[in-house]
Amino acid sequence: MSNEVSQILDGIKTRVQAVLGSEYTELGFIIDVSKNPFKGATKRYGILAGDIVEVEDSGVTGAYTVEQDFKIKLTNKHATSQAGDSSRRSTMVDLLEKSLLIYKDLVTTRVGVPTLVLRVLDGMATESNYLDEVCESTMTIRVLYRINL
Repeated sequence: MSNEVSQILDGIKTRVQAVLGSEYTELGFIIDVSKNPFKGATKRYGILAGDIVEVEDSGVTGAYTVEQDFKIKLTNKHATSQAGDSSRRSTMVDLLEKSLLIYKDLVTTRVGVPTLVLRVLDGMATESNYLDEVCESTMTIRVLYRINL
C-alpha cells in the first residue's frame, strides 16, 4: 500500500475508535469476520482499504486525485430466541445508527487526515449479515484524496 492509503486507514481507525469508545475493540480477522472468536468481546470493528474507483491527473497542479472505497465493519452479539428475531433486528439497528455517527464524523473531520483528504464523497452503503449469534454491518465510504506527483 502507498503511504497515502496507510495514512487514510490510520485516520479512519482513529476516528472510528473515537466515535465508538472503549467498549469496541479491533477485529483480529477483518476479511473473514466469522474466523474471530466472539467469546467475551463481541463489540468489534475493522477497517479495510477497498477498490480505487477513479484516478484523475492534473498536470497543472502537479498532483492527481484518487477516489477510493474504504470498508468499516462493525459487529455485536444478539440474543437468540425461538420466539422471534427482535434481538437481531434491534442489534442491527444499533449498528446502523453507529455507522451513521461514524460517517458524520468522517465527513466533518475528513477522516482525520485533512491535509491529504479533500472530502468524503456523498453516499454511504451498508450491508448487513448475521453470523450465528453475531450481527455484522459493513459500511463502505468513498474518499477523495490528492497525491503529489
